[in-house]
Amino acid sequence: MTSSLIRLTLLLTTSLIAFGSFGQCPACETATGELIFNGDFTEGDVGFTSDYNGNPNPGGGLPPLWNPGTYQIGPSASSFHWDFTGQGLFPTPGSNFMVINGHNITNQNIWCQMVPVTPGGVYTFTMHVQSVVTDNPGILQVRINGTDVGPQYTAPTTLNFWDQHSVTWTAPPGVAQALICIVGMNGVNHGNDFGLDGLSFQGCIPLENTFEANAGESATICSGDTYTLGEEPVSNVSYTWEAHPALSSTQIANPTVTLINEGNNPITHTFYLAADSGGTGCISTDSVVVIVVPPFELDLPANFETCAFPFQIEFEHPNAESYLWSNGSEDASPMINQPGAYTVTVAAGLCEATATTQVSLVDFEPVDLGPDLNVCEWPVLLETGIANATYQWSTGENTASIEVNAPGSYSVTVVQNGCESSDQLVVNLIAPEPANLPDSLEACLPPVNISANVTNATYSWSTGHQTPTIDVEETGWVFLTYEQNGCVAMDSTYVLIENTFTFNMIPDTAVCSFPITFESNVEAETYLWSTGSTQSFTEIPSPGAYQLTASTEGCEGTRTVVINQISYQSAQLPDSVMACTFPLEIPSGVSQAQSFNWSNGQQGAVANAEDEGVLSVEVMHNGCPSSASTYVWLQPEPTIALSETFYEICDGERLQISPWVQEADEISWSHGPETASTTLREPGLYTITAENMCGTAELDIWLETEDCSHTLFIPNAFTPNEDGINDLFEVHAGNFAETELWIFSRNGQMVFYSADMKGNKWNGSIGGSNYYSSSETFVYKFKGRTIQGKVVEQNGTISVIR
Repeated sequence: MTSSLIRLTLLLTTSLIAFGSFGQCPACETATGELIFNGDFTEGDVGFTSDYNGNPNPGGGLPPLWNPGTYQIGPSASSFHWDFTGQGLFPTPGSNFMVINGHNITNQNIWCQMVPVTPGGVYTFTMHVQSVVTDNPGILQVRINGTDVGPQYTAPTTLNFWDQHSVTWTAPPGVAQALICIVGMNGVNHGNDFGLDGLSFQGCIPLENTFEANAGESATICSGDTYTLGEEPVSNVSYTWEAHPALSSTQIANPTVTLINEGNNPITHTFYLAADSGGTGCISTDSVVVIVVPPFELDLPANFETCAFPFQIEFEHPNAESYLWSNGSEDASPMINQPGAYTVTVAAGLCEATATTQVSLVDFEPVDLGPDLNVCEWPVLLETGIANATYQWSTGENTASIEVNAPGSYSVTVVQNGCESSDQLVVNLIAPEPANLPDSLEACLPPVNISANVTNATYSWSTGHQTPTIDVEETGWVFLTYEQNGCVAMDSTYVLIENTFTFNMIPDTAVCSFPITFESNVEAETYLWSTGSTQSFTEIPSPGAYQLTASTEGCEGTRTVVINQISYQSAQLPDSVMACTFPLEIPSGVSQAQSFNWSNGQQGAVANAEDEGVLSVEVMHNGCPSSASTYVWLQPEPTIALSETFYEICDGERLQISPWVQEADEISWSHGPETASTTLREPGLYTITAENMCGTAELDIWLETEDCSHTLFIPNAFTPNEDGINDLFEVHAGNFAETELWIFSRNGQMVFYSADMKGNKWNGSIGGSNYYSSSETFVYKFKGRTIQGKVVEQNGTISVIR
């Protein structure tokens, strides 16, 4: 297929034939001309590809198209098969055409060619078909770019008749080439033989670089505004607008329109333009929409009244984009400072509207309660001074004036002619400071001094004095009238002059424990207590009544105070407490109290000691504190230690033992003694027992006795001749703990030594060598210690007989 396509490209420039007239293309489109090369096969077997065999050679003298799936190019079908009939049609009858022996396999490409196309172009493919035999006419399918186009076509059933078959195809977007194929669909081995000629592929494609009409930008305008449509005119282009009464012209590129909207809602106008570029008849159309907004009115009140300036004009338009007031403000609701006429211009889209309002000041009198008040007495009258108004006081009253009877802040709101004003003031009571004269004064001797001590005041005493301090010489009432800050007040006292010193002492009381030091808090010159003390205080050793006589400036008085003792329980702990194990409960000695505070953090009447050490408690009972402490120590159980618990002694001996006994209150042996050390003599089991309050310990000791007398036999001769009789010198020692044996020659040489009781055997060798002595006499020395510790020594001679 590749080589055929290359041949097609090379020949496209030399042979291009069209078959008949394609017809007229629509406006704005142009004809492509013939796109198939060698569609009449004048150039022979070139310009196309095929799945069929174009060079058949059946052999055996058979014609070229003997076998199915073969084709030949030529003017006469009979020259390729003796059963075929037919001649070519294009360009003239008797010209070349394609003679085909149909394949017995379907979907085989008979003829294919690749041609250029333009996306969106509409193309017509035409083929002429003639049957060369009448049996089983061929069935063909036109396929472009692998897709079937049109229905399957069946070849004529008569000979020497050329039939035309055409299909239409539109090039999809982005497709620049079309592979056109004629596909065999019969698949019958006998018949199915036909010819192809006059193949054509032509179409109509859009003209390039056509002019596009422009009706202008859609817009929204205000009623009565003039708007320009379209664009600047272009040469060689004629313009036609659809008739509209508002158009200034229907034959220019950019007419104007003046539109009116007398309704309440926007009106939409659509203007249509047709443009013809260069008289080609290729018309371009466009349209533009103009929306006319109805005029709008401003709902601005004609008048505003205000009680005071500055004043804000409350105004807003729902569609406004901007505001401009005659005072320069650009706010919807401007703030103004004086009465007058104010005009606003509101812009909404492209439209504007204007309105004017008059602002005037209401005539009313603001309330003024005056400065804060300082008064000497109640009630006090508060007045607004305004008539023909409504009133609301902070007290809840609604009259022009009110009376108040207490100091504080008072406010009122007054509404007059629709205008509201408020004020407040503070009312203070500035009554004179109290003179603080005592109810009565007692003295032994005149004069009695009385002092008022009121700052910045004037005084008038019933005694005629006008000073803050006076002296009184007689018993009786004394009255004072004084003025401070413009306010008058009075006070009085009773003066009693007699030869008695009157004083007050601390009232009777009760204490937790005695002795205590009691302070009278009496100021006097001399003191004498019933305890004998001459101070303002005395030591109180026990409950009872105690009397104080005090004197000053020659006056003497006596008072008695009773001191009782509070009944309470105090904490009681022993000096020490023994514990066998922890925790250990330790009672405080008090069953109930306001509080218990133990040194280990516990707070009950009983504490649990967790370890050794000092434990203390503080108890508060009936308001009286007490404390106690104890030492808690751990008593271990008794222990008995002895290095051995089994002993052996000789008959008649005694064994002294002393076990290590600790933490024992009592010691006893099974055989009677009550001390740790004891003496044992008789065999048997002995048990020592140690006891204390926390436990008991026992230890068993076994004692055995035996006959401890020793025996010793040392022979004086032996015969080491290896006859098995008396061949060794042997010491027989019984009940010895240790033994040693020395044997010497006559000249003092040691020939044998042993420190082993089992090794006290000599075979007659000299010094343990292989040399043996001849018959002679040797000296021995024996030393041993019995099991009772007695040392035994024996010397003698030994005769060696060979």
